[in-house]
Amino acid sequence: MISQDLIFTDDIEIGATDLVVGDSDDQHVEHILHANPGQFYQYPDIGYGVYSRLNGSINVQTEQKLIKQAIENDNYSMPISGIIIDPAKGIFNVQGYVKKQ
Repeated sequence: MISQDLIFTDDIEIGATDLVVGDSDDQHVEHILHANPGQFYQYPDIGYGVYSRLNGSINVQTEQKLIKQAIENDNYSMPISGIIIDPAKGIFNVQGYVKKQ
């Protein structure tokens, strides 16, 4: 099931006459990864804080588990193999998440 919501780029997208609504799962997961835990007042378990967490030395397996948990806390299913982190090359990619029914 694909979620529908307002679409954001650097700002809210505006179409010909109204705000643009479209598939928002990618944008939603990106917001989860950027938000720090506790940043969403109603849902304090949601959030990963990618900028603060990946700024120093990390354990890739630990970070993969934390990302998986952050995404699953918001009702998505996530394979650990879909989380790619290579700090030496600055690569961070999340793919393969699916909204649970």
